[in-house]
Amino acid sequence: HFGSGLQVQRDLSCNMCMRRLPSALRLRWPLVQQRSSSPSSILTGKISCGIKEANEVGALYTKWGSDTYDDDVHKWGYQLPDLAVKYAKSLIGEKVFKDSRLLDAGAGTGLLGNCLKDAGVEEATAIDISPEMLSKAMRSGFYSCCKVVDLKKSFGFKDNEFDISLCLGTLTYMEPADATLAELCRVTKVGGHVVFSMRTDLCEKWEGAIQSLADKNIWFHVGTSEGFDYLPANPEYGQNILVKVYIYKVLQ
Repeated sequence: HFGSGLQVQRDLSCNMCMRRLPSALRLRWPLVQQRSSSPSSILTGKISCGIKEANEVGALYTKWGSDTYDDDVHKWGYQLPDLAVKYAKSLIGEKVFKDSRLLDAGAGTGLLGNCLKDAGVEEATAIDISPEMLSKAMRSGFYSCCKVVDLKKSFGFKDNEFDISLCLGTLTYMEPADATLAELCRVTKVGGHVVFSMRTDLCEKWEGAIQSLADKNIWFHVGTSEGFDYLPANPEYGQNILVKVYIYKVLQ
């Protein structure tokens, strides 16, 4: 138990520390170090697209989260939470978040929390691969539940648990064939909404998986934002890599 009686549920047994990097990442580590040895530089920019294994991502985010994650993203002018919440309110309605039960998938340290609290979210659950980052999210006092989850697989919740599910800045480390999008739909109530972000250099790759759920009448496309610069001070991003926000309404 931490802070305000909040509990971390550890569904994965993994040693998340830099000294015990997964073998696949250890083999690539000398090449990675040629660019930079910091987790922040590995998890942002072009190289991040090549890191897909859940334990690799978890180990790197745990190291980054224990060091300088919040400071780094603030330094880069991180504005995705604000932009996503404003876009959702503009498309769905000003009160879309009010009194809702929300899932923050890939919550990290909980940077989305302040925006959601201001938007009127009543109850929020955070899931992430990194226990270290979730412990910081818990200490914010906003989330009622924090759970360690591999977002490539089942989230471990019942069907129709949430009014709205958000997945921001996370799909970079997923593949279209993973369960992520289907799980976001499954745990969201019929008539509820799924809001997720996508890097513009990855949009084409995901088009088939996104459209497949629409073709099966699992969700309906509400809108997609224009690309925006959400890490303006990060030299790997800037105008080179923009991000779009997608909103879908769950139909079944």
